[in-house]
Amino acid sequence: LSSYKFTSLKHCVTGGEALNPEVFAKWKIQTGLDIHEGYGQTETVTICANMKGMKIKPGSLGKAVPPYDVQIVDDQGAVVPLGKEGTIAIRVRPTRPFCLFSEYL
Repeated sequence: LSSYKFTSLKHCVTGGEALNPEVFAKWKIQTGLDIHEGYGQTETVTICANMKGMKIKPGSLGKAVPPYDVQIVDDQGAVVPLGKEGTIAIRVRPTRPFCLFSEYL
């Protein structure tokens, strides 16, 4: 990274998987900028992110992005308590988000 100049870089975004704290720290040292992580799939676009203006918490993929209502649920579909593992779920009723994939051909 030290051989590159980042003078015109204003905002940094990544997606795919959570980055480890060392990546955040090294990037901040080299560029002076935070990395804003996001999560989504081809079928959903970005559903949650550390958006500009939010305090960055490494390992967290941020908060739900409008219009999504995102919850972490257990195998029965019940919302799990804060800090517990589960499955990412998007509410599709009563109104399906317009940017959510509909079906395969």
